[in-house]
Amino acid sequence: MSLVVTLHIFSGRPNPVWVIPDEGEVEFNERLARITSSARTSSLKLASVTGGLGYRGFTVQNLDGSQSIAIYAGVVDPGRHSVTFLTDDRELERWLLTTGARVISEGALSYMERELKGELLQGPIILQHPPTLACPTCVAQDAPLLELPFWSYSSASSADNNCYNYANDRMTNTIAQPGRGSGHLFTQLNGCSGAGSIQEAATFDGLVACSNFSDPLPAGGGWYVALVLWPGHDFHWYRQDSKGCWSHKMGGNDASSFDNSHHSIKDPQVADRGPYTTFCCYMVTKCCLKIR
Repeated sequence: MSLVVTLHIFSGRPNPVWVIPDEGEVEFNERLARITSSARTSSLKLASVTGGLGYRGFTVQNLDGSQSIAIYAGVVDPGRHSVTFLTDDRELERWLLTTGARVISEGALSYMERELKGELLQGPIILQHPPTLACPTCVAQDAPLLELPFWSYSSASSADNNCYNYANDRMTNTIAQPGRGSGHLFTQLNGCSGAGSIQEAATFDGLVACSNFSDPLPAGGGWYVALVLWPGHDFHWYRQDSKGCWSHKMGGNDASSFDNSHHSIKDPQVADRGPYTTFCCYMVTKCCLKIR
């Protein structure tokens, strides 16, 4: 039975997915067996593929979905009914990357090669977050509550809802894309604005660009979101929650109220956004816009 590999790397666009044929499955299983027979173990779980914006690991699944293995930073998590294995290298990740080279762009491959030179996760797998600092005042009466569990892996449909779904506080189960719901799907990821841009596509969906997030928005006036780009590769959206700080959802992975440095997000423009280096704009969205 062939294996399906997902590289968790994008937040807005669908992640690269490919199939390892039967002979590749044999090699994967041999590599996995060497790890499970010799690696250190932990009872704590990755829960889902972890990390911040950018690379968040691989998942390897049977075609029928009966087994899913998460692999990230030298950690191999075969699922809830198995211990987690802590390796001393990232060879399994490097090998998986080679199997998907045909479906991954050259720029994303270069980024991944740099990422896989990074440090391993060591010891207990616990994401330690500092206390939330004082948040800005939220002046949008419609701003959503921060409800991370609803948008995370405890929700069966989390994997089919991305950052655009989260920013608009609407689950469509379609990995929503700016402009698709209004018939004006974006066509480029190099510039923030102009023809074919994400901002233009979102405007067709009903979002409105603004210069800041400090102007009061009355009931019915919507709430603030923010758009950033990984130039040429992907887009990402944040939203301001009712407490004043910002949160986001990284593709089909868990929603989070922290940036890539594990700091609370007081303003997306100055947050650690990993490879999403271009801050585009703040926008206002409203309840029940047609996104798809």
